[in-house]
Amino acid sequence: MSRLRAIVAVAASASITLLLQGCGGGSSGEIHGTVVVVGSGGCDGQDKHCKDNAANETMMTFLRVNKAGKLQSWAEVRDLPGFSAWFAVRHGKAESNASHCLFVTYPGPNASSIDSFTWKHEDLSKEALPVKVQNLVLKEKGANPVFGDVSEDGNTLVVANYHGPDDGTVSKGASVQTFSISSDCHLAPVDLVPHKGPGSGAVPSRQGAAHPHSAVVGRNNQVFVCDLGMDLIFTYSLSASGNLTELARTPTAKGFGPRHSVLHPEKDILFVIGEMGGAVASYAIGQNGTLKQISSASTLPESDPKTYGSKAAEIAITPNGRHLYASNRAFAANFTDTIAVFDISPKGELTSTQQVKCPAYPRGMTLMPNGKHLLVASQTNSEVASFEVNQTTGKLKPTNSSKNGPCGAAAFAILGPKEKAEHLKKHELTKVIV
Repeated sequence: MSRLRAIVAVAASASITLLLQGCGGGSSGEIHGTVVVVGSGGCDGQDKHCKDNAANETMMTFLRVNKAGKLQSWAEVRDLPGFSAWFAVRHGKAESNASHCLFVTYPGPNASSIDSFTWKHEDLSKEALPVKVQNLVLKEKGANPVFGDVSEDGNTLVVANYHGPDDGTVSKGASVQTFSISSDCHLAPVDLVPHKGPGSGAVPSRQGAAHPHSAVVGRNNQVFVCDLGMDLIFTYSLSASGNLTELARTPTAKGFGPRHSVLHPEKDILFVIGEMGGAVASYAIGQNGTLKQISSASTLPESDPKTYGSKAAEIAITPNGRHLYASNRAFAANFTDTIAVFDISPKGELTSTQQVKCPAYPRGMTLMPNGKHLLVASQTNSEVASFEVNQTTGKLKPTNSSKNGPCGAAAFAILGPKEKAEHLKKHELTKVIV
């Protein structure tokens, strides 16, 4: 079978539209590096320069990132059920005969579903994209899944259902949900724990009800859920079968709006970014999942006004646990789109060291697995840009390499591998619609 016929076969099995070489083409030479997927969260009302484009929002963009942090367009998957707002990855292990899985969450009143894709690393090096095996529609009305994470054993997917709208006062649908993961990446519902409001009300346009915004699986089968609407961080215990038991609730400052979190790679410390509070708080994780705040540091540049005109979005930590990054989305005059860089002390205290200008409204951000490059995605103009990470200081330097992602670029997943792909000939850059 020729490569072109193989591509058609993959498209047919996934029942989607494929366009090789990404939005706007790309190099016709050899492609090297790690495969990174970029998803869309659409435009939000405060990003006045973001223009909705249904065709370019219901898609995923596949990029290659080489060892120097240079980006290259590779492929697209179109005609998705909705905005691919978040990804979770389960890397299969050969000894368990489990497949590699990519889970995609689709929020929105007409979506509220999760897609499961599967792939083999050797396939990715031959231009064969992940194949869809399932679309699971959530039964809870208006659940709006916005985040997913996979348990350490690879058997459970934990999802945060944000519900909505932002200014709503009814929490029905807001929840944390778990699904069992089969060896071939199919999902089956296991448990659902509602988050019952009211919200904290500190920022009425965002906090009238519960809004779980992330669910991060940590060590010892603990799950940390940031509820932006309630100004609470929930700690759950996750059983081997996928059931959730609440262990603790930790209040944040009013109006902080806990959004996403990351765990220290070696220590029992949790870092949480506050969307409306424009800050990162660090917490010591105690027995039974209790959290004790260590420090809090502003993500905003000192030159920004001391009012609400910027929203913190994403958070990332280096593999050695010494440096942390947070993105700021400016939506008002005199505020700046930046990535804030912090040093992390041995105790988990944060010290601001750098503010780096970045593409407009940086909603998505991820570190490459080796910690040498940071990728940032612009919701406003779809640009994905890379930055070099200084391995001593953690400070960032632009690589001056960028490519287009989907409209409303918002989420990343790293699939791998760091292998040389086959040569793509110009006559094979073919759009296949099924």
